[in-house]
Amino acid sequence: YPDKFYNTNLLNAKLLGTDNIKILFTLQDECIPRILIELLNKSPNNWYWSIRCHPGYFDYIDTIDGQLKQYNNVDIKVNSCSPLPLILEHVDVHITAWSAVVLDANDFGIKSIVYHASAKLIFRDSIANDDVYYLDNAADIIEKIKTSYRKLRSQYSKIKYPSFANVLSKYKHGVVE
Repeated sequence: YPDKFYNTNLLNAKLLGTDNIKILFTLQDECIPRILIELLNKSPNNWYWSIRCHPGYFDYIDTIDGQLKQYNNVDIKVNSCSPLPLILEHVDVHITAWSAVVLDANDFGIKSIVYHASAKLIFRDSIANDDVYYLDNAADIIEKIKTSYRKLRSQYSKIKYPSFANVLSKYKHGVVE
């Protein structure tokens, strides 16, 4: 992960410093999808949007960040460069077009919402089991989050490991302290 943005304290302040709904939105490429802009414009201002750039597009983080500067409840730099498990420990819901992060989120007991038509095929079994929701417009996504976001995050994570943040805090430059 690029060290220039990763900061455990800053990530914790953003993710742990609020009781508001925290949403992880994973991008597929360097483009901001129209649905993300619609979600940001139509959702309550107290929702925190953790935007994660695809690792293959780290060079575009500054550009994407500049395009999202008008939103005070959005972060892409810290969330794109922090370890994914650290973020998944603290978000309430995951939204993506068709990212494999759906599988990671499921391991943490977090339901995902997919909005791209391709995701209906890719995640058809998970959609059929209600582990993933297919919603293709901002209004339906916002309504789903408003009415059932507490159910979108399972009470118990499927991963039975110690807190990733606690494990990570014991390492410095790859050495256990």
